[in-house]
Amino acid sequence: PVFFPDHFDQRPVKIGIGLHTGLVMLGMIGEEDRIETTVLSSSVNFTSNLERLTKFYGASTIVSAHTWQFVKNPDKYNYRIIDIVRFKGKSEPVFLFEIIDGLPEIEANYKLKTKKNFDEAITLYSTRHIEDSYEMFKKLKEVSPDDTVIDVYLKRCEDLLIKYGMPDNWDRIFNIFDN
Repeated sequence: PVFFPDHFDQRPVKIGIGLHTGLVMLGMIGEEDRIETTVLSSSVNFTSNLERLTKFYGASTIVSAHTWQFVKNPDKYNYRIIDIVRFKGKSEPVFLFEIIDGLPEIEANYKLKTKKNFDEAITLYSTRHIEDSYEMFKKLKEVSPDDTVIDVYLKRCEDLLIKYGMPDNWDRIFNIFDN
């Protein structure tokens, strides 16, 4: 039998999963007593960056649009578009999807309950209606106080409205330079 002391912390383990589709190069190196296998490609690096972004967005699973396009019957799943990002050294921006299915019930219910208004707030943000977007995100925060993506957008709106202003060349894409 496995022994778990009474004081064993039984909180769920939180992990982040990044999903992306692409070509990889598989290689093995070593000798008879020790062999290592690895994969190399820009797709592997991209997937690793998606995994790192799960912490930034407080998301359990993030899927790139490139992978999402291969999902059969996407309406069977609960998800939301959370951002458009561009990684260092890449010219094309990528839509990011957060998968809601599989989250703890309370968290999933909050995100599903606010999804329509969340999507509207994202659209307002994307179309340069920052004040309206900000007000909507503030209301969403009251309903879903632990939603990290809402915090990300509140900060961005505050930066655009108060701290830095709206640059003329603003394209709403979040550029990620640390990869």
